[in-house]
Amino acid sequence: MTGYGVRFVLALLRVSFFFPLIVVGGEGIAQEAQTLQDSAQENSLQNSPQKTEDSESPPGGGFTLQSSTGPVSLEDLRGKVVLLYFGYASCPDVCPLDLYNMAAALDDMDDETRARVRGIFVSVDPQRDTAEKLEEYTKFLHPNILGLTADEKTLREVASRYGVQYYRVEIKDSDLPYAVNHSAATYLIDPEGSLRFIFPHGTPSSVLQEASEYTLTRFLKAPLID
Repeated sequence: MTGYGVRFVLALLRVSFFFPLIVVGGEGIAQEAQTLQDSAQENSLQNSPQKTEDSESPPGGGFTLQSSTGPVSLEDLRGKVVLLYFGYASCPDVCPLDLYNMAAALDDMDDETRARVRGIFVSVDPQRDTAEKLEEYTKFLHPNILGLTADEKTLREVASRYGVQYYRVEIKDSDLPYAVNHSAATYLIDPEGSLRFIFPHGTPSSVLQEASEYTLTRFLKAPLID
């Protein structure tokens, strides 16, 4: 793999991450992702993963949100790699691309690896995205992707831990009364619950797959958690 390969994945750990707000359907997304990639590749590579400890990097952290079957916490997923994404079900283009790449990464894993990786889709549109709606949405993506939501205050608190920004934009003359402009990135959390990688919008599925497998190889010590 070249370009977006292991070298890019590892180099991302040395980058100061700040993701400006990506306007859904707007221009400049590809340029932003390419700029981040170029910056990452200029950094020295490390032989082993390190935490994102830069002062501008989001800390990540635990959370408890609601699924259609009840509360789900990050603690429940210890022993697994978590691919975390913030968006909303009515998103016309940004979310579908990144979630498709997440699903494709899961599809391309072998059975043993896939059993140790869970995708989490957190909706930043609690007014429209109920837990039941998110279940319907995510089950068409992949069985290993779970849709979660919460009240507005809780969502804001969790989003802030991962550096996610979002806000509503009213739309005139549209079937949808509003859209949600939001940051777009995929966050990889290791089996111990620590944020390890942040991938920009449009990151290929092969990178998500390889990073997940790499993280499991380097960090997984606990037995498989069903």
